[in-house]
Parts: sequence; C-alpha cells; structure tokens
Amino acid sequence: MIRSFGFQRFFDSDPGGGGGAAAPAPAAPAAVPVPAPAPAPAATAATDRLAQLERELSETKSKLTAREQAEAEATRKHAEEQGNFKKLYEDSQAALTTAETARAAERATAAAQAAQLAAATAAGLDPSLAGRLVGATPEALLADAKVLAARLLPNAPGTGATNPSASRGAATVADLINADWAKRKKGGFRS
Repeated sequence: MIRSFGFQRFFDSDPGGGGGAAAPAPAAPAAVPVPAPAPAPAATAATDRLAQLERELSETKSKLTAREQAEAEATRKHAEEQGNFKKLYEDSQAALTTAETARAAERATAAAQAAQLAAATAAGLDPSLAGRLVGATPEALLADAKVLAARLLPNAPGTGATNPSASRGAATVADLINADWAKRKKGGFRS
C-alpha cells in the first residue's frame, strides 16, 4: 500500500483486475550503503583544533619528561661531585693527620735524643754512647748513664793522684823518649 495524496491505491499484479489471489510481497530492497553526511565546516575545524591541542599536549609532556630527566641527571651529578669533594676532603684531612703524627714523632725522637745526650755528658760518658742509654725520664736516663760509666771508665786512684806511676818515681814514655834524644844529641849514646 502506498499512500499518495491522501488516497489509497491498490496495485495488484493481476492484470485482469479481478478477484484473484493477492500477489506476493515484493522482496526487500538490498541495503545500500548510505554515505555519511559531510561534516559541517564548524565540526571539521573543531576536530582539527582538538587534534592540534592533543599534539601540543603530547609535545609538552615529552618536553616536561625530558626536562625532569635532565634535572634528575643534574641532581645525581651534583650529588656525585659532592661525594667526590667529600672524599677529597676526607683524604686531605687524613694526609694532614698523618703528617702531623709524623712531625710529633720526630719531635719526640729529637727530645729523647737530647735527653740521652744530656745524661751521657752529665755522667762523663762520650757523646757517641748517648744512644745506648735507656729510660723514659731524664732521671732514669741519668741513672743508666751512671751505671754505664761505672762499668766503662777506670776507677780513679784513691790517693787523689791522676797518674799512679808518677807517685812511685817511674818515668813516663814521653820522658824516656826525651831522655834518649838528649843522649844522642850529646853523642853519649851509641847505637
């Protein structure tokens, strides 16, 4: 049935127009693809602007990510440099401490040697024997020097004389040599 101008018309497939059976319904027409309506110019502009904004957002995010990575790298390098400076500072402090310890040891050695030399000379020992003295204090060094002097130096005579043979009238070697030369000069001594 087709409506047209408000009247109904009947079409039948029977050409005789008579009372025959109704004709089968025509087959449904095949689906014809309907082209999409062309977008309106305003919709196209909005879509293009949206795509542009999405690209800009993506670029901004990538720049931000790159900047954050660069800042993180700079922070890491700075921390690494600070760590190196700290290590260098600690190494220089250790070197200074070692040098100060060495100087203190040298000063202590020099003071000990001076104390040994003073004790040796006070006990009447030769200065070359000062290194053999043992003691932590000047008094202990002097006591050791006196013990060493008692063992090495000859006992002085009890008479107060410096040459025991001189008190007995014996001549010294120098006196004998001088007497010999005197005899030779006079001719009184023949060899």
